[in-house]
Amino acid sequence: MKLLIVTPRFSPESFSIGPIAETLFNKGHDITVLTGRPNYGQWRYYPGYEKYSKYEVINGVKVIRINERLRKKNNLSLFINYLDCRRKYKKALKNIKEDFDAVISIGLSPLVCLEFTGKFCKKRNIPNLMYGLDLWPESFVAASFTNKGSLLYNIIKRYSKKIYKQFDEIVYASPSACDFIKNILKIDTKFNHIYQPCLTERPSSFDSESHHYMKDGKIHILYCGTIAKFIHLDLIIEAISLCPNKNKIVFDVVGSGSDLDKMIKLVDEKKIDNIVKFHGRVAKEKTIGFYEKADILFCPLYWNCETSNMIPQKLIEYFMYGRPILGMIKGDGAELIDSSSKLNIVCDQNPTDIMNSIQSFLSYSANKFIQCGKENDLFYSKNDRFKLNVVCDELIGEIKLLKK
Repeated sequence: MKLLIVTPRFSPESFSIGPIAETLFNKGHDITVLTGRPNYGQWRYYPGYEKYSKYEVINGVKVIRINERLRKKNNLSLFINYLDCRRKYKKALKNIKEDFDAVISIGLSPLVCLEFTGKFCKKRNIPNLMYGLDLWPESFVAASFTNKGSLLYNIIKRYSKKIYKQFDEIVYASPSACDFIKNILKIDTKFNHIYQPCLTERPSSFDSESHHYMKDGKIHILYCGTIAKFIHLDLIIEAISLCPNKNKIVFDVVGSGSDLDKMIKLVDEKKIDNIVKFHGRVAKEKTIGFYEKADILFCPLYWNCETSNMIPQKLIEYFMYGRPILGMIKGDGAELIDSSSKLNIVCDQNPTDIMNSIQSFLSYSANKFIQCGKENDLFYSKNDRFKLNVVCDELIGEIKLLKK
């Protein structure tokens, strides 16, 4: 099939849609992506993209880029970026003359990029499937831009309903999103659940069963991902500072984001910079070294709205690496962690409970650690729906049903 994917984020930005598009191409589909200029989490354009170029090809995928206005570290800049994206995606869709069999609209912020895909598809009489990862307007609450029930929230809610209603089918990576779409937004559109796939393959050299836990007498906790408000790394930093035996803890943080400077400052204030170590953004192929050293994988998602019930993509990768998981999480993510192994720990979002959970892991025997890691590894291995190939087949299957 000839498919147009409309998404605000794409390679080299590290989002699941990049590998999905490339896998669809490798399966014989003709893939064109309409997207922005890569700048996510950097407040500047990625190296090699400082000079605007409209067209490129990435591993067989044809890419059309809008000249997205650069987002800076303030809410006004975010608002201006959204308005700019809305205008430029509308214009870009009008200028596309090619025929396609279907459009896959990727529900990432800003959702405004998808507002005119419905008109594009209606004109051509082709299906418009949305694969949602962010949940609007809840994402604004999660990021602390507004509160539920506020005037701004209600305005964004009405706008979000307008966008969601144009799709022939809505697919989300978390099943609980269906309740929000149907019961809160009151949209009676066909709904399906397809996981976000694991973005990497576990290297053949990685052996989850032979890991020596607490090899140096310390428990090594790893967080690998975005450092943003909706993660609230400050809670585990506070928890570590409260631990009576914090000298037995190493907390490695791999990633970057809007809250990084704030977290570094907090660690300095707590005088635990010898315990909490920030490694910045690391290339995918280099994260393996951190997973190999880790004893515990920390999966946080602060609960303040419906989006907090969803499954972080990072959690699927955590299962693959076969290590015990500490989850500060609720909803679908917490259910997956509990289903995987009863030796994983899900804690409340406060420093005291996180501290107690770390203390519980410190009391685990070597056999308990090994059993938990094996169970997580097996949970991933048995669930084909976590795999990239299967996710792509499921998306194509839904499009074929829509075309009948």
